[in-house]
Amino acid sequence: NNRQNEKLYKGYQLRDTIDGFYDEPYVYGKDDNTLNTEAKEYLAKIKELCEENKCELILVSAPSAMSWSEEKYEAVNEWAKSNSVKYYDLNKDNEKVGIDWTNDTYDRGVHVNIYGSKKATAYIGEILKTDYSLTDHRTDTKYADWQKDYEKAGLY
Repeated sequence: NNRQNEKLYKGYQLRDTIDGFYDEPYVYGKDDNTLNTEAKEYLAKIKELCEENKCELILVSAPSAMSWSEEKYEAVNEWAKSNSVKYYDLNKDNEKVGIDWTNDTYDRGVHVNIYGSKKATAYIGEILKTDYSLTDHRTDTKYADWQKDYEKAGLY
């Protein structure tokens, strides 16, 4: 059954338990663990690979009340601006995303559960649809297996 779920979820590990976070995000002091030299080198390589393949790199920070910090945001935002890369921080956009930290996390604010995942995915999906004009393949026969797996998984 786990093998079938892995196929249906395309690598996603479904967590539907709720273990809420009841504090203010990022209240745990300074965070020196930001973009080090190696991370910047890999970002540059990824950007170069995207340019070689004529695709646009965008950066997204997933919602995390416990693992993300203002310092991390500033470091990624600075790199993105200086490299002309669009950056979406779902923590900064939390009001628009609609994450409710008391219900949308399974590990007290480190990761979102299925409820938070749906909100984050819908938010990014709308950005990709409107700002990047990506084609919706849900009715495309070439992608029928994806739609079937989505329906079997019951994640909607």
